[in-house]
Amino acid sequence: MATLGAVRQAFMDALSDPVIPGLTAYRAIPSNPLYPCVIPLPEPQETDYTKVFQRGIVIWQYKLIVLVGGIDGTVSQDKLDQFIDISGPNSIPSALYTNRTLGLANTDVAVLGCSDYLVRYLNMHIGAALKVRVTTSGTG
Repeated sequence: MATLGAVRQAFMDALSDPVIPGLTAYRAIPSNPLYPCVIPLPEPQETDYTKVFQRGIVIWQYKLIVLVGGIDGTVSQDKLDQFIDISGPNSIPSALYTNRTLGLANTDVAVLGCSDYLVRYLNMHIGAALKVRVTTSGTG
């Protein structure tokens, strides 16, 4: 069964350049991020332990925060769109659909949707959040 930390590391490995050219994927919240970037944030309130009898299955929910730098809204929005679009060479959903296990045993990833589009963070960059479900099973 994949742990939260193992899944965060797997997101980093599955999305960083050269998989998605120019994208920096972080395992945890960086103090000084390089843009564009993606940060996986577990959403414990959305975690499903109801299938966990004898540690059988856990369903983790994550928000993948996608951030692009820049002051120009049009340029930033165009760049952001490439990362959250369903297809294309810079598509995070496409990269996850082609690597649904993230290289982890007994693990499956599904991109469920996008929210918080064009949210401005710290007045320095804009972003969006991809909602991702990670189902993992096993005993250890």
